[in-house]
Amino acid sequence: MASPAAATDSRGWHRFFLRFLLLLSLVGLAVSVWAHVESLLGIDPGSRLRGFWLFQLLLFGLMMPIAAELFRKQPDGGILRSPRWMRATLYVLLFYYGIRFYVFLYWSVDHLSSAVTWRMFSSGWMLLFSVAAVYYEVRYAEMRPRPRP
Repeated sequence: MASPAAATDSRGWHRFFLRFLLLLSLVGLAVSVWAHVESLLGIDPGSRLRGFWLFQLLLFGLMMPIAAELFRKQPDGGILRSPRWMRATLYVLLFYYGIRFYVFLYWSVDHLSSAVTWRMFSSGWMLLFSVAAVYYEVRYAEMRPRPRP
């Protein structure tokens, strides 16, 4: 049987790891916003930052625990328990991504350029990194010690 001190230590490492994943999510969100702004200005972000494929690996790694939870037999809806402003932000980003996707499909028929493609992908990255950040923040909040009455 594990001692209470070992359980507390394990929770501490778990909380640290969740904070680290949240930080990575926020860095990814910042980079995706930067790439989106650059593309809106007509600049190819890929020409300024080589090795963008590492960015895709980061997103994949951050989304794996979320996908695993979604496929559990009894998901507990972690993101749905987030504060209202976080859910509203995700809904706005989902709507924006949907609009960008259909604009991309319409525009790319005749005017496909690097900036248009970057706009499409970076709007998706903003949505997915935001989902990851909300997920890890909710998980971290669940592990905070509760004040005793």
